[in-house]
Amino acid sequence: NNTYINYTYTREGSPLGLEMPVDPGTYLIRYILSQDRQVMATRNIEVTGLDVSVEAQDSAVAGETITVDWSGPDYPNDYISVAEVGQADNAYKGYTYTREGSPLKLLLPLEAGDYEVRYILSQDRTVAARRPLRVDPITATLVADAQTPAGGMLVVTWEGPGYQADFIAISEPDQQEGAYKTYTYTRDGSPLMVQVPAKPGNYEVRYVASTVGRKMIAKTELEVTPVDATLDVEATAESGGVLEVNWTGPGYPQDYVTMSKAGDNGYVSYVYAREGSPVLLKVPDTPGDYEVRYVMGQGRTVLTASPVIVE
Repeated sequence: NNTYINYTYTREGSPLGLEMPVDPGTYLIRYILSQDRQVMATRNIEVTGLDVSVEAQDSAVAGETITVDWSGPDYPNDYISVAEVGQADNAYKGYTYTREGSPLKLLLPLEAGDYEVRYILSQDRTVAARRPLRVDPITATLVADAQTPAGGMLVVTWEGPGYQADFIAISEPDQQEGAYKTYTYTRDGSPLMVQVPAKPGNYEVRYVASTVGRKMIAKTELEVTPVDATLDVEATAESGGVLEVNWTGPGYPQDYVTMSKAGDNGYVSYVYAREGSPVLLKVPDTPGDYEVRYVMGQGRTVLTASPVIVE
């Protein structure tokens, strides 16, 4: 019989290390010639059982980090896992290597339900010990205006678990739970500010818990309304000079007024709208057809444009 459970090549020298099976019992150690897999020598070895245990609280909140006390062999790459009841031995929702010591920290999944904390032997991913754990759901609340202008900042007051990577998002209603157009981490406190998308329409403000995966645990509807701008500027300008531009618009901190080549998405000069109205724009040296544009900083959105001929 040339089958085996574990092996080590003799090129590793003598003595060498040979990993024992995970199940107790009587086994044979054999010297195998590579040619024809011929057994040249054998000896019996008795593999004894392991004393392994895991201790943790009976219940915890989804996404929480719990402390687990364990005892066991601490072989290289052994780990403590959290898995759904009935999951395969080698499956898990989260884990920490035993080399982190005892006690160690174990991050729980965001889905509530019945789980197990398991000691997993690295060889064959064998469960050496387990104990039940109930994971309770998490909740959150959000308070924000139901309507706000495009491109501005939305004030959101929230309550929730406040895990390190949790965030408040503004998302389109059909986006996946963890997807967003803009967001701010909850670690910024409550209330916090979230950038409003530039495109008007219907959105959702969401509390997204983010630990092992992402889960939306609260949402509220948001209507983003259009914003307008106007420009009052001469139709012609002298090359190399300065052009005065009067404007009205939302005046967000990153909004700006540009002089741009007609048909070009870039600009040849600009001034931030926060400088007030009017602003003075540098006119390019090259004559031609240009545009003065009011650009909203969020999404680099052009709200209005006026043609200017540079002579």
